[in-house]
Amino acid sequence: LMSKFKDKKITMYKKENGFLGIMSMVNDELFIATKSTDIGTYAEYFRNIFEASNIDKEKLVQYLRENNISLTFEVIDVVNDPHIIEYYKSKLVLLDIIHNQYEFKKEPYEKVKELAKIINCECKTIYKEFDNVREFHKWYIENTNEDDLSKWNIEGVVRECDGIMTKLKFPYYNFWKSMRGLKDKVKG
Repeated sequence: LMSKFKDKKITMYKKENGFLGIMSMVNDELFIATKSTDIGTYAEYFRNIFEASNIDKEKLVQYLRENNISLTFEVIDVVNDPHIIEYYKSKLVLLDIIHNQYEFKKEPYEKVKELAKIINCECKTIYKEFDNVREFHKWYIENTNEDDLSKWNIEGVVRECDGIMTKLKFPYYNFWKSMRGLKDKVKG
């Protein structure tokens, strides 16, 4: 598997610290869901943040109607779903434009940035890019020392290579997540 990707470009996008929201059109109605359901508490949090946002809802709905796609968002809710990485206000971050078809296909990052601008929504950002796996591996070995947590004040990144996406959590996030778990055990 490694040899298949050895000469492929790797793009790392900053991983925001929230939960996944999905938006599409179903029966000509706006469909809002989390990764597991369109009902329940988190779907409602997503709906509320969307409604309160400055996103151009007319342009967003028009884009969804015209393109038969779904949009994915990182939903950051500072009131109801606080996370380890601190945010000062609730917001949505546009992650991807995914075609509504059986075989997974998504639009390139440039299209995501264009749409974010059109609908007035924050967009995922590139954290770092590598020309090949060897460059990434060298960077990873040199930069993910568990002893220096201060430089990792984000959750991590989503690595994308040849259409395959994987998460990489940074030491800062992992440390504080384990401390939160320990606190809960001691408290309980």
